[in-house]
Amino acid sequence: MDRFQQLFSRYGTWNSIRTSVRYPSSVLLRFYRDIIRKDEKLLAGFLGTEVVEVENYFGDLYKERIFFKTIESCQVLLERAPVRGGLIDKREAAIIYAIARHEKVERAVETGVASGLSTAHLLLAMDHNGKGRLTSIDLPNTDAYKGDPRQMLPAGKPPGWIVPDHLKPRWTLLLGDARIKLPELMKQLTDPVDLFLHDSLHTYEHMMWEFETIWPHLRSGGILIADDADSNGAIHDFCKKVGRRALIMDGLGIVQKK
Repeated sequence: MDRFQQLFSRYGTWNSIRTSVRYPSSVLLRFYRDIIRKDEKLLAGFLGTEVVEVENYFGDLYKERIFFKTIESCQVLLERAPVRGGLIDKREAAIIYAIARHEKVERAVETGVASGLSTAHLLLAMDHNGKGRLTSIDLPNTDAYKGDPRQMLPAGKPPGWIVPDHLKPRWTLLLGDARIKLPELMKQLTDPVDLFLHDSLHTYEHMMWEFETIWPHLRSGGILIADDADSNGAIHDFCKKVGRRALIMDGLGIVQKK
């Protein structure tokens, strides 16, 4: 099994597609190899680096067997009712990891943690880089979601509960509403932020507010990432306002500050 088969097997996509679509595995493998290569080319172009460097980042990630075993061991709780999920898409998490690796991020801020898949990938990137610190803000959601009786976190589990223990020394978790905690955090920071990840409330108003709040504190060349960027027009309207263009990849909106 080559790297692409391993990738889709690990991320729960390869086996399900192989059994649900009646095409030879070689045809499917070529199809998904093309998708991965397209993603790698897009990301490399955005970051201003070679495709092989992005490939190496993904390669480093997929070698982390203990990391993925820890994540996978939590999956059973996330699939039980009434849990709704609370995990960012795994391909998106891999892209976030690669960006953090390339940017050698020292200071990152994240809003919206839930179970902590994006958090874990950011912290793993910092661990591989040998430097960096992540501050996350989360308002724990164990309540019904838009009338759905399911919830974001398993009963009794705190935000970020799937983050492996060995990665936690680089992490600070602030519990509370981002509209209160994010401005407070910005006042406390003495250095600019290298990377900001939005994954909290995905309404147009709240996303615009977070982007506008963090932007003055983002360093020149810093990266703003928004999950579910295609859920509304906030990322595009914000980019028009600041004169930048967003790269949209697998639902992520990625913007680099001049």
